[in-house]
Amino acid sequence: LRALARTPLAARGQSPRLMEVGDHPFDLFEGLEGHSPAQRAEVLLRLVFEIPSSGDNAMWINMARSLFVQLVRADAAWYAAKKHRDDECLYADLAGMDERAEAAGSRLATYMTLLQSVMQRNGELKKVSSQIRLRLVDAGVPASLDPLVNYTADGDLVRQFAYLVQLLDPTLRALSSPDLCPVLDCDPVRVRKTRCRSIGLHLAAGGVVLYQPPATAFSLDRLVGRALKAVCFRHVFARTEARPLAYICDEFHRYITADEDSGEQNFLDRCRAFGVSCVLATQSIAALKTALLQQECSA
Repeated sequence: LRALARTPLAARGQSPRLMEVGDHPFDLFEGLEGHSPAQRAEVLLRLVFEIPSSGDNAMWINMARSLFVQLVRADAAWYAAKKHRDDECLYADLAGMDERAEAAGSRLATYMTLLQSVMQRNGELKKVSSQIRLRLVDAGVPASLDPLVNYTADGDLVRQFAYLVQLLDPTLRALSSPDLCPVLDCDPVRVRKTRCRSIGLHLAAGGVVLYQPPATAFSLDRLVGRALKAVCFRHVFARTEARPLAYICDEFHRYITADEDSGEQNFLDRCRAFGVSCVLATQSIAALKTALLQQECSA
């Protein structure tokens, strides 16, 4: 697809129309500016959290998801109250990190480090929880937003907390991966993302957005694909211009999804009314059915 996109555009002197995902990151939350931080956290969880939320472990899964949302909600409230314009995080130095970590994606890495540092240490958990409440109050934010306080009462709660952290750990590791940060910005708190390129503006101007995974193994390929689809589908359903668009996906069985954010089931039903044509190439119909069945079994 890269050669098929580059060659004709270059021949016409229109190479700037091609935006390759990976040259600059794109913002997962583009088009969701009106969403609260908690709602953005839920979008993240739907895209990344692949452990089933039903069955015998449903209660624990939902508690783990709630813990993540609470982390984001408290951090975002503190961030807004302090009127910060960069990447400061409520928990940074509490997790043994610099308050202004330079690495992109450091906020989610901070969450992971914080949780790991206190997950099995009752005394440390109480100490960090107390510090969080002090910081919230100093910023004019209710101390009740502290996401850790509910787990500090006794040893059984600390063990529950450790289990929830173990459930969240794969999600946070994926979201804070150094391989992901140059491609996708998924910070649910920071709203000024000047380093990101806008998918919607580029498409609206007649541009081509291309995602071709690296030739080397890239474990986050499906996550980037789902995020890119979610942003593009969001743009399609919000746009008012009449310019026709095309959605082209090779090896479609690798990228087909059925979730509410990136799933093709809703997009294919409605895209023609929004001027979008689709070209979806796959090995076989059986490959598509197998891919969807595997997703259903894991969810």
